[in-house]
Amino acid sequence: MLDKSTGRVRELGRDDKGRPFGAMIVRPDFNAPTDGREKKKRPVAVNRQRFIDAFNEAILAPQEIRIHGDAPIVKAVKAERVRDQFYKRHVTGQMGLMKS
Repeated sequence: MLDKSTGRVRELGRDDKGRPFGAMIVRPDFNAPTDGREKKKRPVAVNRQRFIDAFNEAILAPQEIRIHGDAPIVKAVKAERVRDQFYKRHVTGQMGLMKS
């Protein structure tokens, strides 16, 4: 927001015709009063929220998995587990956590 900042142009040099060129330097005023409005958050799409819930449910029971041949073992969740949790929510329409 330019109304809550100050800006000035700083000359960086001159082109081949001798004309100056530069860059705008903006210094925000973090102490400036705000208009009191909070930024509106967009609602999360239903299927996205179902995926988030499914992922959160699945990671409650991670497994020790070796991702690639000789890679170190990590705690992870197989995609199939997340997919299963998602489909349970998608079919039933329930948003809360479900026991499998």
